Amino acid sequence: MARRSIARGALRRTRPVLRALDNAGASGAQIATWVALGPSLLPRQWWMTAVNVGLSQAYGYLVGEGTVAGVRGVGRLAKLRSDMSPRTERRVKAVWQSALGVGTATAFLRSLRRQNEIAELAGTEPVTAAGHAGGLVAGTAGFGVVLLAARATTAGARAISPVVRRVAPKVLVPVLSTGIAATAVVYASDRLLVRRALRRLAVQAKDQNARRAPGRSQPAEPERSGSPASLESFDTLGRHGQVFVSDGPRRADIERVTGTPALEPIRAYAGFLEDREIEETAEAACRELVRAGGLERSVVVVLTGTGSGWVQEWNGSSIEYLTGGDCAIVSMQYSYLPSGLAWVSDRHTAQRAGIALFEAVERAVRSLPPEKQPKLYVGGESLGTDGGLAAFSSAADMLERTDGGVWIGTPRFTRMWRELVASSRRGSPEVLPIVDHGRHVRFVSRPSELMHGAFGEPYVPWESPRFVFQQHSNDPVVFWSPDLLWRAPRWVREKAGRQVSKAVNWYPWVTFWQMAVDMPSSVTLQGGTAHSYHSELLPSWAAVLGGELDVDYTDLQAIIRAGLVPGR
Repeated sequence: MARRSIARGALRRTRPVLRALDNAGASGAQIATWVALGPSLLPRQWWMTAVNVGLSQAYGYLVGEGTVAGVRGVGRLAKLRSDMSPRTERRVKAVWQSALGVGTATAFLRSLRRQNEIAELAGTEPVTAAGHAGGLVAGTAGFGVVLLAARATTAGARAISPVVRRVAPKVLVPVLSTGIAATAVVYASDRLLVRRALRRLAVQAKDQNARRAPGRSQPAEPERSGSPASLESFDTLGRHGQVFVSDGPRRADIERVTGTPALEPIRAYAGFLEDREIEETAEAACRELVRAGGLERSVVVVLTGTGSGWVQEWNGSSIEYLTGGDCAIVSMQYSYLPSGLAWVSDRHTAQRAGIALFEAVERAVRSLPPEKQPKLYVGGESLGTDGGLAAFSSAADMLERTDGGVWIGTPRFTRMWRELVASSRRGSPEVLPIVDHGRHVRFVSRPSELMHGAFGEPYVPWESPRFVFQQHSNDPVVFWSPDLLWRAPRWVREKAGRQVSKAVNWYPWVTFWQMAVDMPSSVTLQGGTAHSYHSELLPSWAAVLGGELDVDYTDLQAIIRAGLVPGR
């Protein structure tokens, strides 16, 4: 008897947690699923669909429950009462749920068609029905887990309410009980899941940074950091620093392509060391620049890397071939975390590094007599762009202190990007804004747009210094921002992106997560789309360095692409 009593008590306590979905919540979750299956910027893998569906169903469930609770409250105040019989009510619910099921099936089929349209725009393989369906099922299961956790929190709040009632006013008991239970769940989740996951990712990133890059070896040229002549040992440069100083064309490669004498390109770099401050690392990179003879070259380029110190090789090789090796490129590592994790943990480190590196190099360059100063260019990609642009108080300040630059995949949250877009010509789209008729700054997604705007509008003559903001219209790194949670962005309303489906729309909460999960896969796509910037950087750098805008660089692009294979 005692065992039966205990079992009945346990069942009674778990019943509120395991009860069936309320009709209102289930309806909201299903309708939110339709929205979640809608298109965003990139084709989805199954896990992307799962995350979108799970988070959207949770949002729809809350909206559905809240809406019905509000309607019932108004009904009670107005003393309204339904005369529908229980049997009729069950029939109505059955018909309603069947209609919702048909709606979900229709939304799934429409979504699959849209996903393949987006895959064609992005140049990827079509999305399979099985993978898309698997994502839908996995997302629904994930929502179920979240719902159970929420119900367990509510049950916990009811359990502790008698204790809270002893020390708090009656009117505050529900709020305080729920708050205590929710805080306990959040604290436990943070300690047991979130922090452990972040710590594990950080350890993995640190271990990977310590491992030598495969296929790379210490450079022999004194013009490169990590060489026997360098002040920075090869093993301290980090994985991506080793790639940077090992790869790229040498003097013989450039001479073979151009048919004219060349100089040995200079690549200066300093790695992230835990006992060295960011500013000290910047000074170390600058010392490497000076040691290698960088200030004696015609062109010095400051490239701010991503969180883990990665530098886009298309940047370096393009500059070196275009200048005949008469250049010096300097960069540094400011973290061993990848950009996404670095942004979550401490975005300001990138800005601090960008400021420190540029100012160190600028001081060295300006210390020379004016007639001996090399031209000073800047650039960066992704989080590196946010960091590099932090060195300037405004676009005018950047024009005053540098000779040009190429900024790649600039995140929407970057201050200067927002200021330039806000000052763009009325009628020009946010995906390719026109700033001061293209006099100094031009936003481009492909080489032809170096010469004209998104709709073919001619620019005024391009004056020096020249700056290119390279961004693809389907790059989620550029167009994602926290305010997508509650505000429709301009680019969605304009529908001007040539790589974006016209069916893309904005929905609160849902669009934020759709684009957030687009970001990890955006770097894996072929060059020329999403967050993959490759051969299109060559004509951009050619234009910024003062070259003609209508030159065909196809052959040189093929040569650089062939040289990207490691093995030196």
